[in-house]
Amino acid sequence: MNDLIDLWKKHLSPFLSDPWESVFFWRTLALALMTIFLIGLLFRNRVVAWILKGERVEHDRQIFVKADGILTERHLLDLVASLMSLHACIAGSMHPLDRLPRFFQEEGNQYLKKRLRKASSKLVSACNALSHFVSLNFWVHPPNQGARDFEDTWIRLHPELNIDTSDDPSPRKEDSYAQYAKQLDELCIGVTKEYRSYRALIKDALRL
Repeated sequence: MNDLIDLWKKHLSPFLSDPWESVFFWRTLALALMTIFLIGLLFRNRVVAWILKGERVEHDRQIFVKADGILTERHLLDLVASLMSLHACIAGSMHPLDRLPRFFQEEGNQYLKKRLRKASSKLVSACNALSHFVSLNFWVHPPNQGARDFEDTWIRLHPELNIDTSDDPSPRKEDSYAQYAKQLDELCIGVTKEYRSYRALIKDALRL
C-alpha cells in the first residue's frame, strides 16, 4: 500500500509542487487557455445565435403582449358570435379590428420570427376584410337608440333588406340580404380561423 501511495505522490508531484515554479503547471494552463480559445472560435456563431435567440424571443413576446392588449381572443370571439347570430354589433366593438392592423403596420411592431410575422400578416388581412365589409354594409339601427356616443350604438347589416326590420319586405330584398349575410359569415369564419392559427403559433414559438 505504501508503495502505491508513493507512486501516486510521484505522479502528482508536478501538481503538488509550487505551481509558479512548475513548467508542467504553465504548460497545462497554456493548453487549457488555447483549448478554450479554439472552442470559442469554433462555436462562436452558435454562442452568438443562442444569445440573440433569447433577445428575439423576448422581443416577440413583448409584441404579442401589446397586440393582445388591442384585440383579445375573448373580444374577437364575442364580436364574431354577435355578427354571425344577430348580424349586428355595437359600433365600438369593431375598433380593435381597426387598431390591430395599424399596430402591425409599424416596423417596430413586427415579429422577428418569420412564421409569426406571416401569421400576423394573414390575421391583419382577415381583420381588414371584415372591418371593410362592416363599414360598407352596416347601418345604425334602430335609428333612435338614445346612445350618448356612437361607440355605444348598435349597427346592423342592411336593415332595409332584412325582412324583420324593413318597412317594405320583398323576395328580392330577402335574396340580397341572404347574399350579404353569407359574405359576413365567411369573413367571420375567416378571421376566426386566422386568429386561431396565429394564436397556436404564438403558443408553440413563445410558450404563451
